[in-house]
Amino acid sequence: MKNAALTAAFALTTTLLFAATASAQQVYPTVPDWVSADTPVSTGGALVDLDRDGWLDFVVANGNDMAQQRVTVYYNQGDGTFPPTPDWQSADIAYHGHLDVADVNGDGWPDVAVAMLGEFSTIDHAAKLYLNHNGTLSSLPDWQSAEMANAFGCAFGDVNNDGRPDLAAATGWAYSPQHFFNNYVWINTGGMLASSASWVSDDDDHLQGVTWCDANHDGWLDLVGAASGSQTRVYANLGGTLETTASWFTTDVPNQDSIMAACGDVTGDGYVDLFIADNNQIGGSGRFRQYTGQAAGYFATTAGWTYLEGYASAVALADVDADGDLDLATGAWWDSTRLFLNTGSGLPASPQWSSAVTSVVEKISFGDVDRDGLQVAAETLPADGGRLFELARRPIQDVLEVRLDGVPLAADEYTLHRDGWITTAVAPAVSLEVSYRWSSAPDMTVTNWDNNVGNYLYYNQAVPDFTIGATPSMIEICVGGTADYTVTVGATAGFSSPVTLSASGSPADASFSVNPVTPPGSSVLTISNTGGASAGTYGITISGSASGSPGHSVQVMLDLRVIPGPPTLTAPPNGATDQPLRPTFQWTTVAGADSYALQVDDDPAFGSPAVSQAGILGTTFSPSFDLQPETTYYWRVRAENLCGTGAASTTFSLTTQAGEPALPFEDGFESGDTSAWSATVPGGERLPAALTAAD
Repeated sequence: MKNAALTAAFALTTTLLFAATASAQQVYPTVPDWVSADTPVSTGGALVDLDRDGWLDFVVANGNDMAQQRVTVYYNQGDGTFPPTPDWQSADIAYHGHLDVADVNGDGWPDVAVAMLGEFSTIDHAAKLYLNHNGTLSSLPDWQSAEMANAFGCAFGDVNNDGRPDLAAATGWAYSPQHFFNNYVWINTGGMLASSASWVSDDDDHLQGVTWCDANHDGWLDLVGAASGSQTRVYANLGGTLETTASWFTTDVPNQDSIMAACGDVTGDGYVDLFIADNNQIGGSGRFRQYTGQAAGYFATTAGWTYLEGYASAVALADVDADGDLDLATGAWWDSTRLFLNTGSGLPASPQWSSAVTSVVEKISFGDVDRDGLQVAAETLPADGGRLFELARRPIQDVLEVRLDGVPLAADEYTLHRDGWITTAVAPAVSLEVSYRWSSAPDMTVTNWDNNVGNYLYYNQAVPDFTIGATPSMIEICVGGTADYTVTVGATAGFSSPVTLSASGSPADASFSVNPVTPPGSSVLTISNTGGASAGTYGITISGSASGSPGHSVQVMLDLRVIPGPPTLTAPPNGATDQPLRPTFQWTTVAGADSYALQVDDDPAFGSPAVSQAGILGTTFSPSFDLQPETTYYWRVRAENLCGTGAASTTFSLTTQAGEPALPFEDGFESGDTSAWSATVPGGERLPAALTAAD
C-alpha cells in the first residue's frame, strides 16, 4: 500500500545505479536477467511448480490499491526461463494484495490464496482461493471469505496440527480515512477453508502482513502480525487454538508501519528470529528490524539489528550462497533490492549486494528456476510427541516423499510449506522421514508495484562446485555390527567433475560403494569389521575432492555399543524392613544403558516375579499396585540397550509393612437390612448393635 500522491513524484525514478561497491559479493547480477513485458501493479508473488513438470512457475497477484487487475501465472518454459507475458490470468479482477500457496484440498496440486486489499473507498472479501486443476488454476475463485475487509497480507499455516493448511489474513486500512477490521483465520475442514472465519482477533489494529512460526518452541505454529499504527505482535497458539489477544509485542517503536514479516534462525543459535520491514510513510522507523529469538521463547522486544532504508517494504530469508545459514533479502519502494549475507552468526551492518535497478519492491521470492543447483535432502526427524517439524533447508523446491514410521503419507495427510516446516495429521511414534529438493543456487524474483516496470528475475551466479551430505547423521550399532551411511554428492551451477570420497576417524574398515561419484550422485559408506573396536562414540569425517573445487566434507557420528554392565542398587537398602506396599526402587545409572529391567519376587530364585518391568527409562520405579503385607521380597535390576540385556545386579531384600485392618461385612447393608451385618475390630470387640444403614 502506498500513498497515491507519491506516485507521480516517483513515476520517473526508475533508474540504473551502477555504483555497486567493488567488494560486493555477486551472488546475483546487479541487473535482472528477465523483466516481464507486461507492467501491471504487481504485488503478491511466489515461485511454485503449479503444473508439476519439475520447473518452477511464477504466480503474481496484481492491482494493489491502484487498479482492479488479475492474478497471473508465468509458466516456466521448461528451460529455466519465463515468457515475457503471462500464460494464464484469472477471469476476475480485484485490488489484489499478497498471496500464498498450499495444497488446500490435498490432491497433490498447489492452490493459490490471495488477499483482497481494496482501496480508500472499497472493501472486498478479505481473501479468496483458486484451486489447481492438474496444473491450471480455476479462472474464478473457488472460495471467498464471508468477511469483508481491506486485507493486504495472507499466509498459510496449520493452527491445529492436523496436516491441513489453514489461512490467515492481515486486515486494516491505515490511510485516512482509516478502516478498522478484526484479523482472521479460516480453518481447513475436509479439504476446504471455512466460509466464515474460525478465529477472529479481539483487536482491530491494522495488520499489513502475517506469517507463521513456532515462536515459543512448544510445537505449535504461532501467528505473527506486522502492524501499522501500533506494534508488531504474536498471537500464541495454545495447543491448537490461537489466543484472540496477542501476548507478545515489540516495544521499541510505538507506532510501526510494518508491512511484512519473516521468521528464521539467522543467528544460528537454534531459536527462530523475527524480521520486519518497518516503513516510515505513515509512522514507523523506516528500518528493517531483527528481533532475536530467545531461549525462553518468543523474541527480544527491541531490535538487535536494523538497517535504515526509508520506505522499507519487503523481507525474505533464504540461503542464497549455499553456506548453510539464512541470508536476508530486503526491498523498498523506489529503491534497490539488497542482500545481507549471513556471517555465520548473524547479519552484517551493510548489504554486500544491491541491485543496480530500482523499483517499488513488493515481494521477493526464491527458488531454483533454472534448476542448476538442485539438491536432494533426506531427513529423518525423531518423534517428539508432536506433529510439527522443522527441516534443515529453505526454501523447499518440492517434496519427493514423506514417511511416517516408515509408511508413505498421502498428500492430504501432511502440509509442507516452502519456508521449511511440515505438519502431519498423526504424530509419529518413531520418526518422520522427509525427502525433498532444495537448491544451492536459488534464483530470485521481485514483484514491482510501479506500472512502468515489469517484474524481475535474477539468476543465481553461484560458482560451479559440488556439495556433500550424509544421512543418517548418527548410527548406533553393537560392536561387531555394520553401519551404512548414504553420501549424497550434489552439483552447483552445472559442476560435473568426478568427486573422490574418503573417510577419516573410523574405528574400523571404511569403504564406499561408488568412488569416485559424478555429481549429482550418491554412494554408500560402510563401516565394517567393528569386532575389534572399542565401545564409544566416533566422529567420522567424509571428505570429497575434485578438480575445480576447494573440496568439502561432512561429519557423521558412529556410536559403538556393548551390552551394559549391572547397576548398583541404592534404595531401599538391603534388608530394609517396614517398607511401604508400593516401594520406590532406586539404582545407579549404567554407562551405555538405554533402559532398565526390574524384578521383584518373594522367591530369591525369581521363579514367579510379582513385578517384572522392562523398558524403564529412568533409575527409579514404583509399582502401580500393592505388594503383599508383612512379606519379604527380593529385587534386582538389569541394564538394557540395543545390544541386549546385561547381567543382573546384586540381589537386595526388603520386608513390607503390616496391612490395614479389614472390616468384613455381609450382604444386606445397602438395602437397610443390618440383621446379618457384623464387624470385628482389633481386640475382638463388636460394633454397637444400634448401628444401622442410616448411620
